[in-house]
Amino acid sequence: MLRGPYGPYLKVGLRNYKLPKEKHETAADITVEEAKAIIEELKANPPKKKAPPRKKKAD
Repeated sequence: MLRGPYGPYLKVGLRNYKLPKEKHETAADITVEEAKAIIEELKANPPKKKAPPRKKKAD
């Protein structure tokens, strides 16, 4: 469990997993089982990536 500029997150190997907002207040009290459940949930439903902005056509 680490604290970042955008909230607490879990670091597993080279991967980082952010905690849901409802868990921010109790981040220090998260058990290993809860952490594994959060990681499995994030792996099953990864966050959506934003599409890059479209380039304008040259006239």
